[in-house]
Amino acid sequence: MNGKEEQVVFQVVEHFMSKGMLFTAYDVTKAVKKLGYPVYHSEVKARLRKLDLGNYTKTLKDISKIVFPGSANPIKALVYHPRTTSPENYNPVDLSDSDSDANTDDSIQTVVDVIPSNNASPDNVYDVQLDRRGRFFIRAKVVTAAGFNAGDTLCIRAVDSIIELSDKLGISDSLITIDRYKNFLVFEGYFMKAFGKVPHKIMVVASNKKIVITEYNQ
Repeated sequence: MNGKEEQVVFQVVEHFMSKGMLFTAYDVTKAVKKLGYPVYHSEVKARLRKLDLGNYTKTLKDISKIVFPGSANPIKALVYHPRTTSPENYNPVDLSDSDSDANTDDSIQTVVDVIPSNNASPDNVYDVQLDRRGRFFIRAKVVTAAGFNAGDTLCIRAVDSIIELSDKLGISDSLITIDRYKNFLVFEGYFMKAFGKVPHKIMVVASNKKIVITEYNQ
């Protein structure tokens, strides 16, 4: 999965969550493929399991009667749903133009920005150049886009090819503070922990109270 594909996966998930939809990793895979990106379902599942879900949670559910009525064999999948909504309400996301139920999404195309040409990089891709103290600056426009302000304390987690920053503290998270200019620093150690190296380029995706950093390989 390249950097642009990974960005679209994050955008689709954010889109589903912003609408309060129930979904599985397979629903995300279908949506990303409908947008023209040939992703592998296994890679989408791996990305989803690393994300901070905020007001969402995930529940393992047998969806065989929904997906394949009459099937004698259970088909279990993780259903991602708002904490206040029962996973029993899940139905596969309908990506058609129909508006027959609450889990229909006919606006999925709106989640993707204009795709850059092969000779250009998206404006959220950065060359990684560390300073003499092994630090990389994340600038104010990213902080603003994520809804953070100067002086905010963020939780940073580096695991399995993702560096994630949010305002929700997890067990293994460290804390960083946004400076008065609305910048913050990512130290070399976080890159090493997430990617096993300092990547040449990174993609930084800002959404509501969350910043996700991945390696950009396109």
